[in-house]
Amino acid sequence: MENMRRVKLTSGPLKGKTVLVHETQSTFTTHAAPGHYEITETGAKWRQAPKAEVR
Repeated sequence: MENMRRVKLTSGPLKGKTVLVHETQSTFTTHAAPGHYEITETGAKWRQAPKAEVR
């Protein structure tokens, strides 16, 4: 598993978990909730997906 790093999730539906990501990866998604995680030097921050407009 070379070129991988551990990232601690600091918010969102998986808060407190640690995940493995590729060293060049800047975001990743989860099926736990609509949105994505943005990877930073210190961890990963949750970004909620915009609410869809109901017509």
